[in-house]
Amino acid sequence: MTSDNSGRIIACAIAPNLEAFDQIIDQMQDLFGENWGGLNLEDALPVLNSRHSEQMDHVLIAIDETDDVDIDGIVEIVAAAKSRQLSVTLVTKNLDAVSLQQLMRSDADDFLPYPLPDGALKASFAKADETPVVATPTAPMMNFDLTDTGAPSTPIPQEPPVAQDAPENENPAPVAAEIEPQEAPTFNAAPEPDPTIPEPAPEPQMGASAPQSAPEAPAAPQSEPPVASNVQPIAAPAPAPQQAPVATGKDGILLPVYGLAGGVGASTLAANLAWEIQNIIAKDDAKVCLLDFGFQFGSIATYLDVGRSDIGLELLSSGVGLDSQAFSQAVPKYKGKLDILPAPIDAVPLEVADAEEIAQLLDLTMSMYDYVIVDLPTALVSWSEAVLQRAKLYLAVGEVEMRTAQNALRFLRVLKSDDLPYEKVQFIMNRAPKKTDLSGRSRMKRMSDSLNVEFRWALPDGGKQVLNACDQGTPLAEVAGRNPLRKEIRKIAENLVSVSKDAAEVKARA
Repeated sequence: MTSDNSGRIIACAIAPNLEAFDQIIDQMQDLFGENWGGLNLEDALPVLNSRHSEQMDHVLIAIDETDDVDIDGIVEIVAAAKSRQLSVTLVTKNLDAVSLQQLMRSDADDFLPYPLPDGALKASFAKADETPVVATPTAPMMNFDLTDTGAPSTPIPQEPPVAQDAPENENPAPVAAEIEPQEAPTFNAAPEPDPTIPEPAPEPQMGASAPQSAPEAPAAPQSEPPVASNVQPIAAPAPAPQQAPVATGKDGILLPVYGLAGGVGASTLAANLAWEIQNIIAKDDAKVCLLDFGFQFGSIATYLDVGRSDIGLELLSSGVGLDSQAFSQAVPKYKGKLDILPAPIDAVPLEVADAEEIAQLLDLTMSMYDYVIVDLPTALVSWSEAVLQRAKLYLAVGEVEMRTAQNALRFLRVLKSDDLPYEKVQFIMNRAPKKTDLSGRSRMKRMSDSLNVEFRWALPDGGKQVLNACDQGTPLAEVAGRNPLRKEIRKIAENLVSVSKDAAEVKARA
């Protein structure tokens, strides 16, 4: 009855509107962790009559007096669950006597009122675990396919789908497993045409740059299959600028944020992550710098309400060695705490700076600051390798969609074919499906399996508060501290700071 690490769905909660039963959601989360899911009534029978139910142990059905449901349909769902040897618990709220009598005639194992008495749900499942479940005769099992039609399904990867209308997502994104092998893009040459994703730019674009850039989610380091690519090696960055940076004794941590496609929320993550880290380390007299390398359409200046400036561009393109004094004059500060190097006033080519100049700028900022966050464009350019080589972690942000899957595949090919440190890439899934969205979680799991990567963090949809905060030029922490997205970004920031402190302590002892 407890959660495990197998990824299987142990229990399923079925209701016309599961969100109305907050107590059930909380207790299911406490009992099963990530090993449970939710279904609406329309999708319950197809799932229970498919192979998805083979890994389940328990089914909970919740009904409210306000729900306009067919009691006979509920009885049919109970029978389907029992035929699969699953325990069934019915939770009812203010139902009339006739409906209750019909339900009591079903084969449900237990009946509970709502609100739930303390410990009642746990005791019901425990009792079911101790009692063998006897299957009842039923019609032959139907093999539904729940993948291509958008009908919610349990997150069991690569199951045949059911041809049924989906109540929430009628056109789910195809899974990454359907991606056809293709030649990898290169840093220095344009990729061959892709029949599935038009890419007009001559550079190996991973997705169009957007005002709200959308890099992808970091995943835990892991081994991934090698892939072929035509990437040409890029000259190593210059070891030092002409004018050496002022020695500060710092060895800053570089954290680039890269959007696997346009509009996935990479710039929003970069801005809010920098602000959260700055607030966490402020008590240690430490500093964060946020660099906007979206030289054409960077949006950091908008998201944090600082003036755009060409001073950074002049520092990069003047050919004069960078120094800390010149850089300090170039960066505005948000609320006097967070240093920001914004994108230029006018759009300029991404190659306005070469790999050597970018390397000098990164080396300088890492010698001046404890953390350096870089908001990257979606395009891969000549200086992309210089950023990756210096990065502690490379945060790649995406969504549950085909663009993310295809671009992530290309991106990994580029890195692996040139023996670049792809293990630094941590994948982050933005606007991740809710725990009760079985269909979305299933697609996310299949995408992870197809790419052979792990999504290190899953960020919820922050809703309109995120857009409003960006338009106001304010971090979420300042205007929507309880927003679910803000809370998850704060957790990421705390995790990164904690890990870096532990590493520093180990290094100091050595």
